[in-house]
Amino acid sequence: SGAIGGQGPALLATCLSVLIADYFFLPLAGTWKFPGSVSDALGFAAFALLTALAVWIAGTTRRRALDAARADTLASTLEVEARHRQTLLELGARSLAGGSIDAICKDAATVTADALEVEHCAILELKREGGPLVVVSAAGWETGTVEGLNVEADADTQTGYALYARQPVIVSDADSDARFSVPAILRAHGVRSGIAARIAGLRRPFGVVAACSRMPRTFTVGDAQFVSGVAAILAAMFERKRVENECA
Repeated sequence: SGAIGGQGPALLATCLSVLIADYFFLPLAGTWKFPGSVSDALGFAAFALLTALAVWIAGTTRRRALDAARADTLASTLEVEARHRQTLLELGARSLAGGSIDAICKDAATVTADALEVEHCAILELKREGGPLVVVSAAGWETGTVEGLNVEADADTQTGYALYARQPVIVSDADSDARFSVPAILRAHGVRSGIAARIAGLRRPFGVVAACSRMPRTFTVGDAQFVSGVAAILAAMFERKRVENECA
């Protein structure tokens, strides 16, 4: 019992064993009594010592297993965080090096999908205030499938809501989450969950970064922070391009 369930089940099994032995196997059978002979008393004492040893071994083994599981989880989390930081550093250097907005957005969509291990990612741009969001770059879809797609920038959609939200908007399962509707083109590709974060600007938002998966998924705080980091890098790039255009 200790090996299977730990200390609690081991102690429960011990108590039941003592009661059964006392009631059924010590003379007179069928009554409750104290061990009357030296051999019976020694037997109960030996059983108690063996029980204490079994409970100690079970507790030690269980604690070691829990500690090992926590260590593995922590190591996995640290590895993911390190990969996210490295990805953000590389994307930030890529955006500072210059180049076209389309190329950088394409890189951002690709590295976001890879880092989060999701099937799809899209960069949506708000071309004008009050207008729809336009998919300018995407990763994970067939070429031309969603690029150029217009998504209404209202609170009924995850991306539209994220456009003005201060925090990333997470949907773990679109089938059970009644807050937002999923565009038909995304539903046709089986999108079930995702994170969306706004690309903020000084005057108005520039757009949204949306990472999507075909499976229900519980995204972590680290995942949300990573998408926010990608959005911040793109926001700085869009703002820099806007200032350059005004200066020109």
